[in-house]
Amino acid sequence: MNKKQLSAWGIIGIFLLSWVGFVIFSNLSGNGALEVQVEKHLASVASSKAERIGTFLDERKVDLEFLVGLDKVTSSFEAGAVDSELAKELESFRKVNGYLDLILIDIDGSVLWSSSNKGIIGTNLGGIDSELGRVFDKVQNDFGVGIFDPGYFNEGEKLSVFVTSPVLVESESVMGKMDMLGIVALQIDNKEIEGRVVSDVGLEGGKIYLVNKDATPISELIGEDGRQIVKVETVMVKDCFKNYQNYYFERSGQKVNLIGKSGIYDGYSGEKVFGAHDYILRTGWCVLVEKEELECS
Repeated sequence: MNKKQLSAWGIIGIFLLSWVGFVIFSNLSGNGALEVQVEKHLASVASSKAERIGTFLDERKVDLEFLVGLDKVTSSFEAGAVDSELAKELESFRKVNGYLDLILIDIDGSVLWSSSNKGIIGTNLGGIDSELGRVFDKVQNDFGVGIFDPGYFNEGEKLSVFVTSPVLVESESVMGKMDMLGIVALQIDNKEIEGRVVSDVGLEGGKIYLVNKDATPISELIGEDGRQIVKVETVMVKDCFKNYQNYYFERSGQKVNLIGKSGIYDGYSGEKVFGAHDYILRTGWCVLVEKEELECS
């Protein structure tokens, strides 16, 4: 083989190496770009779902603020009883809005009225070891404002969420102070929440779910073994609630370490996933979105 032939083969070799390198680089760059797009999409989904649920719950609080602002409701708390006319109005309000129950509880824990559970009227919830009793205790300590994790508040009932608001009047003894007469509580079917967290994330094989601050799923999650998952203690969940805390730290003027809202995580079943998360203010909940990593690579 003469020098010209060697030179020609050398040029061809360099060309082939360059071409192979270009193809490999293009593939890696393409996959990297795809990963970025997937993560951005999932972050957008998490944000929109969190906003949607937050808006729904805020609207329920507006309903409550309307009710507690009525003079006839305040008068009922002061009198310690609900008359038949107001009872009809409250019953109609509950049915029109599709709530499971509407409950009026005075400051001492006595149930003044219930739309759906007449048997609890007159019951004192103070110190009672029940879900509804625990709701009242927390509400009393939090000055009447609360959104509660889903629970079964009465035997045989549907999984539901309570949203509460205080009934306030101006104090007769201290100028500028408001006294709490009691609370009004809306009981909402948890399906109203889950219905706003649909499974479709715009990518095949994706999953959206809600988790509370105790790492307990609010949405039903089934593991690969077919069993229901009762805790999701993943880095993604922890990152979401760190961001939740950071929101309030920043508002108080503290410096915080920023945490990304998307990336590659271990999913709730333990497999590697593309994941994204966002918190829902005033609820203690986070929205988590997962997409199997291999399907996107």
